[in-house]
Amino acid sequence: MSGQWQVVERIAQDESNSSLRQLFASDSERGQKFSLPCNDIFFDFSKQLLSAAGLDALVALAHEAGVQEQFAGMLSGAELNNTEHRSVGHMLMRSQENSPMAVAAQEQTERAIELAEAIRAGRIVGSKGHVFTAIVNIGIGGSDLGNVVIADALEAWHTGPDCYFISSIDPTQLDLVLARNNLSPESTLFVVASKTFTTQETMHIAGRAREWITVALGAEAVRDHFVATTAAPKVAAAWGISSDRILEFFDWIGGRFSVSSVIGFPTIVSCGGDIFREFLRGMSATDQHVLTTPLAQNAPVVHALLGVWNSSMRQSTSLAVIPYSHGLRRFPTFLQQLLTESNGKSVTVDGREVTYATSPVVWGDVGPAAQHSFFQMMHQGTNKICTDFIGVKRTSQNDESGQRTMFASMLAQSAALAFGKTAQEVRADGVPESLVAHRTFVGNKPSSCIVIPALNAFTMGQLIAFYEHSAAVQGWIWKINSFDQWGVELGKELTAKIEPVLTGKQSAQTDSSTSMLADWYRQQK
Repeated sequence: MSGQWQVVERIAQDESNSSLRQLFASDSERGQKFSLPCNDIFFDFSKQLLSAAGLDALVALAHEAGVQEQFAGMLSGAELNNTEHRSVGHMLMRSQENSPMAVAAQEQTERAIELAEAIRAGRIVGSKGHVFTAIVNIGIGGSDLGNVVIADALEAWHTGPDCYFISSIDPTQLDLVLARNNLSPESTLFVVASKTFTTQETMHIAGRAREWITVALGAEAVRDHFVATTAAPKVAAAWGISSDRILEFFDWIGGRFSVSSVIGFPTIVSCGGDIFREFLRGMSATDQHVLTTPLAQNAPVVHALLGVWNSSMRQSTSLAVIPYSHGLRRFPTFLQQLLTESNGKSVTVDGREVTYATSPVVWGDVGPAAQHSFFQMMHQGTNKICTDFIGVKRTSQNDESGQRTMFASMLAQSAALAFGKTAQEVRADGVPESLVAHRTFVGNKPSSCIVIPALNAFTMGQLIAFYEHSAAVQGWIWKINSFDQWGVELGKELTAKIEPVLTGKQSAQTDSSTSMLADWYRQQK
């Protein structure tokens, strides 16, 4: 790596024994100095194990990596995804640029809103004249997780049909959604979300849904009960979806970055076009922040740099995302895909082996539940874990006290991880000497707090874009391609070879373990 990378490494080595207690004791204004605003987001990273010198060196590393130029390349349509020879255009989905790519994206968004509003108003109905009361989105990965997390966050704004999400090829999931919710074919609309319209899991489930509609309403009804969101409109049409129900996004939008595209159609149907526009406006606000704010004050950039610092310099292999909001309960799962699929790479953009740690494992759960499960490990375990706490001031008008307790819990956990409790402090509480070691907390466990005033479409858009940009910046620093996902493909290829073995159509030509398990499967009744 470069000379600046080596500068950061030296500082990390020099500060390897630094203490958060000491950092705060030596600077009474550390909280103010190590925090940044980003529109409605306030980002406090003062409890990260990082000095001012370390932060300055990381910002210099971002300059050296050309982060500002890379963001400009996104807007200009530059080929930033070099392994697939594609532009990276998700920012164009919510911009007001007048480039051909941006205009094409805007046109498709307006098509999606127009179709959704017609469904909401009952101007578009099922084949038997029934209005649609249920929307079932069929998709996996980026065609599922973004919609799921937004549906949770904006549940209070649901004014349209009920939304359900199917991602698993396990037949149980579709069966349970249809049966438990007593969905009727006459009033159910399926949305098949697939970039290529060939994704095995998605198309299998879609085929079962098509059969369900066909048996109940006839083959002609498929045209009235299906919508496609895809980058392969011809394939969707050949599958049987009417051209006026095919909403297009483009190969320059990666699946995990696609929620601001027509992939967000279920949100539009459920909440309405105005709410979706507000969501896009929030994303655009964060986009403008990263495009116009100097790197040292650029909150998503600094967040990304902290990820590089913790993973590559401090050898932390784990990032826990802990939202203190029920509406964000599946946000850790969304970020798990966004961050690890983007940056779980071991080869640089020019094909060389990576010699440093890249993406950590990303995981988490909503705060109150997490406190009563894995927080024991976080406080007193031996794993090296970093944490992103996400807090919201207002989520309910009916229980201000409960929400205040939630926020206080988040602050308490962040402080406890940072400062712990010494044996001397434990003894001062009168704890018997035999229990002192058990009641001691070493602390010095880094975390950040990312807080918003309320959870709504505008702030949710800001929050998702914040992490999108952080993921991209980390990739540029690590010199990897954050926009491909070749690691997903090998398992798909092997599945296609193994499945015929399970049916007995082909003999196993694989390792002894796989052959043995295939034999077991065939022998079961």
